[in-house]
Amino acid sequence: MIDMLLFFVGCLAGVLANWAIYRLAILNPRPVSPWSRLYDPQRRWTDFVPVLGWWFQRRLADKFGRRFWVRPLLIELACGFGLPSLRSGIDSGILTACDRFALSPSSTQSWVWLAFFYLLLILLVAATFIDFDEKTIPDEITLTGTLIALLVAYFVPASRLPTVDLANAVPQIESLNFASPNGLPDWHRGLWGLVACIVVAVVWMFAIAPKRFSWRYGMLRGCKLLWASMIRPPRKSQATSIAEPRKMFGMTKFVTGLLVVLVAFFSLAWSAGGTALDNLFGAMMGLAFGGGLVWAVRIVAGGALGKEAMGFGDVTLMGMIGAWLGWQPALLVFAIAPFAALFIAVAQLLIMRHTEIAFGPYLSLGALFVLVFWGSIWHDWAKDGIFSLGPILLAITLVCLVLMGAMLGGWRLIKDRWFGADE
Repeated sequence: MIDMLLFFVGCLAGVLANWAIYRLAILNPRPVSPWSRLYDPQRRWTDFVPVLGWWFQRRLADKFGRRFWVRPLLIELACGFGLPSLRSGIDSGILTACDRFALSPSSTQSWVWLAFFYLLLILLVAATFIDFDEKTIPDEITLTGTLIALLVAYFVPASRLPTVDLANAVPQIESLNFASPNGLPDWHRGLWGLVACIVVAVVWMFAIAPKRFSWRYGMLRGCKLLWASMIRPPRKSQATSIAEPRKMFGMTKFVTGLLVVLVAFFSLAWSAGGTALDNLFGAMMGLAFGGGLVWAVRIVAGGALGKEAMGFGDVTLMGMIGAWLGWQPALLVFAIAPFAALFIAVAQLLIMRHTEIAFGPYLSLGALFVLVFWGSIWHDWAKDGIFSLGPILLAITLVCLVLMGAMLGGWRLIKDRWFGADE
């Protein structure tokens, strides 16, 4: 009975994912969904029923395409079966067991993880199919998801990914923190931890604010253009009756207000103290590392290829994944995602002679893989392997970025020579 109820709840979550996929479409809005921005007078109340509603909409195949209803129906079915499957996996120890030990969480802990990580998967489903359709990921998903991750990290400490402590004779489940697998220091609970979180929040809000920047006329004029593009001051013109004043972007106002709220939230949290700061600080470091890593790759790859190599939606998506899971899983996600993306890119190059792909879906796939196999990945090799290197791991990451830039630069030369510069 519990699994049947979870299946129904999962189907409703699939409805939410389909709503986001079609409602948040910007470049190519389509009236396929009953929740689309485009009005369709042929809708019936049965169209809003989970799963079955898409089956009933087959009558509109001559208008929207023969199989337009198949994908959203499968999404809702997959979400329906996914929730009880994830519950069964968590109960059996996919997050807490490995080859060396078998450990199952308590019932309460299991339900907390189920609710928290399933919500992440729903957000990733919506981001994946929007990215497939439009080669972009809306901030409505990544920004909302990151804010949820920060709030849950502070108010529900049991939501963090587990790490099993084997120091004692009896294995104990603990929360993954920013220092894992090493001991947790105390410096982040003081002023420096608060300053670090505020700096990350400022950079994050700056990153998603609308802006323009150009080096063409020098650094000074470039900074002036950047400031004007974000603030949009009144236009200086004598024809005041014709040229209306330029107003600040609504998005700029929103991120400015949100930044004030975040700074106030961090200040109150640090003044209150407590161990909840460990989880909040870990989520912020996950946001900084995940988003910063992809941002760095975007800059290096764009410079090597001479064009935009990765959309900024991938940066915000990876930042959201890091806030939910932590910086250590975010690094694993980023290490796994390129394998599937590289396979697809090579296939497109050989078959369709182009390499433009949406990278966001493979980041989502990597997050799903890390989550499902977390117990084995972390405890069998990652915990005592690459993450035991400590600060050396950061140096290795920087070296890999340099090598990636050199590799992509060489790939650009090969592609220009063999396939033509405009391919």
